[in-house]
Amino acid sequence: MHLFLLTLLFVFACDSTKRYRYGGRGYEREHHEYRAVIKRIRDVMVDSSFDVRATIEDRDGDILSDNIEVELELTGGDRRADLQGRTEKETRRGHVIFSNLRIDRPGRNYRVELSFDVDGEEFYSESNRFDVTDDDDDDSSNGISIGGSLLSIDMQGLPTSIVAGQALPNLTFTMKLLGNKGLGGVVSLEIKDERGSRLDDALLVWRKPTLSAIIRSGKAVFTEAFFSQALDEDADLVAKVIRFVGTKKFALPRVHAAAIEVDVNRISINAGDTEIYGILRLEAAPCSSCVVNSYLVSNDKVKDAAVTTTDNTGAFTATIADWHCASGGAYRGAVKVSRAGSNYYALLRANCG
Repeated sequence: MHLFLLTLLFVFACDSTKRYRYGGRGYEREHHEYRAVIKRIRDVMVDSSFDVRATIEDRDGDILSDNIEVELELTGGDRRADLQGRTEKETRRGHVIFSNLRIDRPGRNYRVELSFDVDGEEFYSESNRFDVTDDDDDDSSNGISIGGSLLSIDMQGLPTSIVAGQALPNLTFTMKLLGNKGLGGVVSLEIKDERGSRLDDALLVWRKPTLSAIIRSGKAVFTEAFFSQALDEDADLVAKVIRFVGTKKFALPRVHAAAIEVDVNRISINAGDTEIYGILRLEAAPCSSCVVNSYLVSNDKVKDAAVTTTDNTGAFTATIADWHCASGGAYRGAVKVSRAGSNYYALLRANCG
């Protein structure tokens, strides 16, 4: 008996490393020390690249500034699956990105587990569940299967973080269809929240009544696009190729509160002119030295408005000549503010009264 107790004490003394686990959605935790906040992973396709992004935080939500080694492991899904790519990395100021990862077998309810060591204590965090689909599946979240050929859609131009109202780089969608180099058609965009509900006017393109672009030589480009409101990372950008009736979801960056605010007081009709009165605030300050342009959309047609600022509070008047809006009608458009070589945008809603 004494020998047994001594053996147990020896084992516990040797195992001086503590292990704590944070798992699943909401990161339920057994120990209040450190956790990895893993950005939501969308469904991926077999042998297609995807990224895993995480931030190391303490129990108060403060980001760990130390650089530490982080390891990544695949769990769930098909046990025969292999996670390919670099799975060990060092954080930079608490952030880490594992790029160009691939999974070689389809399956449901995969997770990735992230482990790290802080001061001799081991911590574990798990991502959300996600599915890996095969090329032959008709799952439109990653590609479009057409007669045995796969239409792939890639996108460039989204930053990792942005403020609503700031100009986005050109959003470029590249489409490839096996056996068809001259791919044509139209791409349309929309934003959906984590429940799949569409968020109207969350994304706009300057001077365009609709979120669509023509595909030329396999590419579609959206210029002067902007987010009109703050968005959570769980929202999706959905691209739909109309010609082939297929879609693909893209993860959105964190979109912070708007840089530009538009307070529209009223809209009135004056002798053939439509005038909009309002106040602009750029980054919470009056926009007194800004160049301002504006437009409204009527029957899917853009109506340009000549804008003049009236005082140093940012008050403006936008006039659309030779156009009467319908009494009680609701219109939308955008305001563009240029200052020091930078452009800012805001959604403009107006009611005729």
